[in-house]
Amino acid sequence: MSKKVLFVDDESELISVFEEIIGQFDRRLIFALSARDAIEVLKVHDVGLVICDYWMPKGKGTEILDYLLQSGKPIDFCFFTGRPVEDFTDLRGINCIYRKPEDMKLVLNRIHAFLRSDIA
Repeated sequence: MSKKVLFVDDESELISVFEEIIGQFDRRLIFALSARDAIEVLKVHDVGLVICDYWMPKGKGTEILDYLLQSGKPIDFCFFTGRPVEDFTDLRGINCIYRKPEDMKLVLNRIHAFLRSDIA
């Protein structure tokens, strides 16, 4: 079974954009609106890439990262956030940090590359 991409953000408008661009063509893209929801998704789906906002009303993205680090699951993890990169002092488990909104094309390219490379 192919691995999935989990996109986590509390901005439903942003999720709609990603769903329109990628989701309608590839059902391996899953969305969650909160850290809690994302952790539940990770418990039941085979996810290989997480793109996640840092600050959300129902939990920070670091909660998802902590869950992944504790579980030992080998998953690529990227933040997509408005926070300055300099705010990230502990980079354990973080593969990349993208800035909102200016890095949106880079995030889309990362998702496309992952989905193309995952032939399992």
